[in-house]
Amino acid sequence: MAKTKLNIFLDDDRPLPEGFDLLFRSGRSLLKYLRENKGAEFGVISFDHDLGVVMDGYDVVKTIVADPDIEFSFDRWQFHTDNYEGMRNMYWYVKNAIEHGAFPASGFVDPVKKRAFAKIVMDSSYSAE
Repeated sequence: MAKTKLNIFLDDDRPLPEGFDLLFRSGRSLLKYLRENKGAEFGVISFDHDLGVVMDGYDVVKTIVADPDIEFSFDRWQFHTDNYEGMRNMYWYVKNAIEHGAFPASGFVDPVKKRAFAKIVMDSSYSAE
């Protein structure tokens, strides 16, 4: 029997959408979880950019790539932020880290912005590419 992979949703404001298992309200809480669960396998990881005053989604992405104590695999990494520039920065940072061997290429990094509302996540009208 295949192991069920958890789906992560990082957002300081939106409710946990259907199909997601774990909600993190801050980058620090997500980073702590990833450090404590080294080697975890995730289905979908969905990021917001604007997370409040301590750190934004881009800071979280940079920390994930740089921190040797964070190690995980994923099927899909997507972005649901309304901040277009923030989405582009996060997307290209992950893509470049994978391309240059700084982060393992375990899954698809989705360039299409997702909309998260009413507990549903769907494609939006813009892309990071």
